Amino acid sequence: MSDSKMVREWFRYAHSDLRTAKHMFNDVDPKETEISCFHCQQCAEKALKAYLVS
Repeated sequence: MSDSKMVREWFRYAHSDLRTAKHMFNDVDPKETEISCFHCQQCAEKALKAYLVS
């Protein structure tokens, strides 16, 4: 797999985690803050991996 494709994949994974975090925080009652925070952390980690690969 090329580096540019790997970068896109990591950013896609990061975006998916961010969408999940937003959904769990905004659309679930009661708010799922712990799982939202977990997905935010995962998003940041995957975005950093994308940066490091690039």
